[in-house]
Amino acid sequence: MVFKFDPCMTYRVFDEFEKGGILKNVDSSYTVTKNIPENEWPYGYIFSFDEYGEVLELLYIRDIIRKKLKKNLKNYL
Repeated sequence: MVFKFDPCMTYRVFDEFEKGGILKNVDSSYTVTKNIPENEWPYGYIFSFDEYGEVLELLYIRDIIRKKLKKNLKNYL
């Protein structure tokens, strides 16, 4: 998977990912490439970054996250 993280997550990026998979972008955000198991774990993990984390790839994972967020949002409307 490929993730993008806001610069405010720098401490977590370097604590939780291998340096070889981390790329600092010109806007000071980070792009991280990491093999992640395809089960329920990645969804809770990316949600733990709140609005400061985003899955860029795999596209079908983005779609699943979008559906989960829409469903969760209904609980609060």
